[in-house]
Amino acid sequence: MILWPHFCSSLHRRRYFAIWLLAFLVTAGAGWRFWPWRKTVEPPTIDQADADPEVAEAIEAARIEVRQSPRSAAPWGKLGQLFVAHNYDDQAIICISQAEDLDTKEARWPYLHGLTLLFSDNESAIIKFQRAVQLQGNAPAMRLRLAEALLSQARLDEAEEQFQRLLALEPGNPRGYLGLGRLAYLRGDPQTSREFLRQAAASPLTKKASHTLLAEVAQRSNDPAEAARERRLASELPNDQDWYDPVVDEVEQMRAGKQARLDYALKQLGQNNSTEGRRLLRKLMADYPDWAAVWLSQGRILLEDQDYLAAEDALRRALKLAPDSVEVNFDLGLVLFQQEDYSAAGAFFQEATRLKPDYALAYYNVGHCRKRQGNSSAALDAFREAVRCKPNYAAAHTNLGGLLADQGDRPQALKHLHLAVELNPDDAMAKKLVAQLESGK
Repeated sequence: MILWPHFCSSLHRRRYFAIWLLAFLVTAGAGWRFWPWRKTVEPPTIDQADADPEVAEAIEAARIEVRQSPRSAAPWGKLGQLFVAHNYDDQAIICISQAEDLDTKEARWPYLHGLTLLFSDNESAIIKFQRAVQLQGNAPAMRLRLAEALLSQARLDEAEEQFQRLLALEPGNPRGYLGLGRLAYLRGDPQTSREFLRQAAASPLTKKASHTLLAEVAQRSNDPAEAARERRLASELPNDQDWYDPVVDEVEQMRAGKQARLDYALKQLGQNNSTEGRRLLRKLMADYPDWAAVWLSQGRILLEDQDYLAAEDALRRALKLAPDSVEVNFDLGLVLFQQEDYSAAGAFFQEATRLKPDYALAYYNVGHCRKRQGNSSAALDAFREAVRCKPNYAAAHTNLGGLLADQGDRPQALKHLHLAVELNPDDAMAKKLVAQLESGK
């Protein structure tokens, strides 16, 4: 009996089945995520009852896009960005994690994931930033964020490497100089720290932070006079300007709702686009007439225009809507002071101090109101409170010293006036009063 043909047919079938099985397994393994029966994650939502309607609408539209393309990274990432933009971090992390899984070569997703973790889990944020930098090493903002996160964890050698790489990518980056200045300070190298911080202090992005740290460097170097000068300078500077981060900027452009619209209007005003900013503000007042923040903003603009009656009207509208607002009470005091209604202005400044007991500037303004009213005793009390809340407040020391001199308390007057000159060497009034008191005039 000849068995060869049957054996050959059986062998052929077994080989065919083995090849088919191998092909199936390879295809299944490679395309697991694309199989229709793979379980998908439901896009998260928010409690719409507490959300701005415009925000809720934008999020729901993005959720629909995710449902339509659940295995595409882009709609998951967009939904995650929307959640980040409106401070829904838990929902954001779910979406961004999905985007990371679906597109492992896109640096934005681990970077954005790191940003959401930055204030809750710094170590995990660093891992995400490292992944982003690994994917897109030529992005200065990503490398800077990694360097600063490493510095915050006292991982100094790693941080220094990242700051140096940042400066190689972007020579003269002020935040790079600021970071190296902080790093040198932590290493106990004040001279190197000063060198970097003085370079950083030239930029409006890092000016205030640089002088604040220069004060600490001077204090640690046993130079209290220099420390006082740096503290005074830092206290008088505006807050440092925001630095450009393209990923953050993309997220901010997705913000919806009345607060986002107000922020954008104020940004236009701050960038000297007054016509557009005022138009947007008027539209907001029409759309949200019961929102105190928009009337407060309008009042501040009119105050800058020196249209005091219109400013007062806007601020009183805000006060009806938010009677416990420190800002509204304070700004009403400013408007009334400009109209020389010192009694009413003082009352509003006093209310601001009740709402915020450490509000040095409000106490200072109360002092000026009482001084204009001829109530020196109340003015003294107010200026004392101002320097109690803010001991390095040079102008408050000058006014307090001047009133004490008027009352014949020469030693205390000189004490405050000398301190005023130390804090602000350019204070001509304090210098004049010191000279008069020391000459016996």
